[in-house]
Amino acid sequence: MYLRLRTKILLPLFISAGFFFLFYLLFNTNSKLGNAAVLLNNWKVKESINLFEQFPLDKIENAGAVEIYADALFKSGELIKAEKIFKRIISGGENKFDHKIKLAKIFFYLGKLDSSKQIVNEIINSKEHTSEMPLHAECYNILGLISFNKGEYELAKYYQTESLRLSRTSGAINIEADALRQLGVLSWYEGNYGNVIHEFYEPARLLYLQCGDKIGEATIYSNIGLIYQTQGDWIENLKFQLRAFQLRRKIYDQIGLCDSYYFLTFNIPYKDAGRSFAYKFYKKSFDLSRQIGYSWGSEIALRCLLDIHSEAVNNIEFTDLKSDSLIISSFEGRLHQIWRKAMNYASAGELLTSAAFFRYGFNLCDSMKYYNGIEAPLLEYSDVLISLGAFKEAEHTISKAINMTRSSKKVEGYAESLFNLAKLQTALKNYSSASNLFTRLIEFYDSLYIDNLNRVYPSLAFEAAAGSVHYMRAKIFKEYFEMLKQTNQNEKSFEVVEKERLLPFWGVREYENNYSRADNNSVEDLINVIEQAESEDYYTSKEMNSQLEEIYKKLLVKKDLQFDISSFYSGQGIPTVNELMSVLDPDEILLEYFVTGESTFVFAMRDNSFHLLEVEIPTNQIASVVDIFNETILMSRDGVSLHQWKEPAKKLYDVLINPLVKRNLFDGIEHVNISAHQFMHSINFGTLMSTTNSVETFLVQDYSISYVPSANYLYRQKKKKNDIPLSIAFFAPDHKSLPFTEKESLLIDNLAAGQKEKLIYNQATAGKFLDTPQNTGILHVAAHGLANRKHPLNSFLSFSDRKLFLHEILGMKLNCSLVMLSACETGLSVGSLGIYPGGHDLVSFPRAFISAGCSNVIAPLWIVEDESTYLLMKYFYDHFFDGELGKHKSAVSLAKAQRVFIEKYRGTKRAEPFYWGSFFLTGYTK
Repeated sequence: MYLRLRTKILLPLFISAGFFFLFYLLFNTNSKLGNAAVLLNNWKVKESINLFEQFPLDKIENAGAVEIYADALFKSGELIKAEKIFKRIISGGENKFDHKIKLAKIFFYLGKLDSSKQIVNEIINSKEHTSEMPLHAECYNILGLISFNKGEYELAKYYQTESLRLSRTSGAINIEADALRQLGVLSWYEGNYGNVIHEFYEPARLLYLQCGDKIGEATIYSNIGLIYQTQGDWIENLKFQLRAFQLRRKIYDQIGLCDSYYFLTFNIPYKDAGRSFAYKFYKKSFDLSRQIGYSWGSEIALRCLLDIHSEAVNNIEFTDLKSDSLIISSFEGRLHQIWRKAMNYASAGELLTSAAFFRYGFNLCDSMKYYNGIEAPLLEYSDVLISLGAFKEAEHTISKAINMTRSSKKVEGYAESLFNLAKLQTALKNYSSASNLFTRLIEFYDSLYIDNLNRVYPSLAFEAAAGSVHYMRAKIFKEYFEMLKQTNQNEKSFEVVEKERLLPFWGVREYENNYSRADNNSVEDLINVIEQAESEDYYTSKEMNSQLEEIYKKLLVKKDLQFDISSFYSGQGIPTVNELMSVLDPDEILLEYFVTGESTFVFAMRDNSFHLLEVEIPTNQIASVVDIFNETILMSRDGVSLHQWKEPAKKLYDVLINPLVKRNLFDGIEHVNISAHQFMHSINFGTLMSTTNSVETFLVQDYSISYVPSANYLYRQKKKKNDIPLSIAFFAPDHKSLPFTEKESLLIDNLAAGQKEKLIYNQATAGKFLDTPQNTGILHVAAHGLANRKHPLNSFLSFSDRKLFLHEILGMKLNCSLVMLSACETGLSVGSLGIYPGGHDLVSFPRAFISAGCSNVIAPLWIVEDESTYLLMKYFYDHFFDGELGKHKSAVSLAKAQRVFIEKYRGTKRAEPFYWGSFFLTGYTK
């Protein structure tokens, strides 16, 4: 009875509760879907999608809700998902043309161009909607995009013009903005950069703001940035790209994000951290594009990944990439593949095949009227034509590149075009015309370098930012030198080599107040700003712009280049060969080496003779011997490679010194001045070995040796008066890990110097070193040191309080006779243009101290052993303070110290060059 009663009472309650629960679910679902619509309308796209995806799609029976979900997916760029839902809507009997338009756009982004075109043509040809101008305007816009992707630029222009006309007539401002923007892109592709922003992009931007189209707004920011990038103004480009990036993140525009990841890499030098950053962002673009189905994004990202992979093929970080050639489908992608094949064939020496690919590519460009960024392929092609002897066609090709770079005001591109013209004039044996062009080009790049020095800080990004200047200068001087050599103009060729080395080093500058002790790596600063933009919403922040402006100053990119090639360099002139010979003593010789790439040359000059010789073996073989020589020397410190350095030491002597000896140029010589070039900076010539009558002799046992930056430097030092007092300042901050520096410090007590200052332990601070009196005669640092191969200006000496970076030395003003660096690797020269420093990209502590005003710097080329360093310092100072020494005092003292060391430890492990041969002298005093 009780059970029946309970059932009678509770059953209706359960039924009522069930109905109530179903009603609640239905109401709650509709409420959530309603909220999703509101979120989408307010550009909270991701949040809107999240609400929709709380419900299975087949449970959403409201057709309007499905349409809103489809729109949300479309706005977010979820192309694969959006395609399925729009197909479902259309197949369900909903024959709304705006759904078909969106599906056509989705097909376009998915790379299904024929399907997209078919839908658009169906709408245009439909009799039902012939009077709907906004609909047709949008159709023509899509047809224009399809034609653009296929490289049919004239047809694309027609469609976008028609879209613009129809949208203006009907008042469809969002479609008008799309048409304007795309017409701007087409104008840019034609090479017309001047009025694109004013005529197309800025009006489009205002329309996007008026209609609230944030995807269009972000896209126009990116387009504006690319115009600035094309004109060489990378800072403005980056500002607009970051603004687009932040907006795209905010509205969850994934197609736009794929583009941003690509465009944000444009300003990062492909070096070290820059290459890794670019690869990471290309990979993000590629992975996201593949995930959502964005065809063009996948293609452009893959193209960039393949480029960076080919450049860094030996770097394990970039070896996981698998190519998918099926992705490359657009006209631009196919054209890029043609250029790649053409250049690969040229590199392999298959010039006729290379020329055929170049012609095919240019014919395509002409047929499509595509001229954006083809100056580089034109110049590559002209090189191939010159090598083939097709001079008429080469002249036409170079002329085309010159006209394009002039009209677009790409100053450095114009200079590169003139460089190819100079090479052509050389091939035609028009030597006078070629010489004039080479001279103008040298003046241009010299002026760019000097202007950079006078405008910005010597920051740690200098070598990356100024790399193109050094790279082009090196190419120009190589070609100019080879032209002069063809005509046997040896003295003129020597003048050119000297001109290559004439640019002032970092510290020689007119405006001292423009320099400060920079302590930031600007390339990494730039990367940090971009990565910060990925995690924070501050796209309108003034702070971001100020950060970029500061980095811009440090990165040395010249914002307003002078288009006229003229020289701003007001440095000293180069002395003639006769003037140089007149200042050389009868017992000294100058050897100035010059590496052209394939060959190595040496100018040998005495007081009564001048010679130019070509080294017998190719440059790459010499460089390989240098590498083996240095490696075997370092291995001998552990006793595992005793005497393995001898063969390369003898080989280098035979190719670099012995040809001069055979010509009797070393007769009566006691002192050798060496002006090194490229890999020569990695050789301590004093450790090269000759064999006469079975007697093995190091070069330093016969001669004292000085390294000089150039013959011009030597000439100026010869003319300089030396009245530096013989005082000494000694710094030894670390006796614990370098116990023999304590004995080194005791040497100072016994020196017959004037004023002495000995700073050890905690007293040996970087601050006190920087405050060293200007006229201190000798600066001696016994400490740890390290050459930073990635960022040369960040090489350092360790003091008790902190590291003292090489770039800080550039702020010092010194007038000392000698800087002694008994610190590992502080004599090593590092460059930014490859394994070996090529010219004025060279950075080293000796060059920095000479720039600061020191006459001589003694430093080790490799790591040194503590006790051996102390012994060598002892022998050095024993001779340095010997009153009998005359000229070349520092060089002679070092040579005598090394001779004593060799004799004292002959037959023992310490006789190996590792223990005594690391130290060498840079500079000159009479």
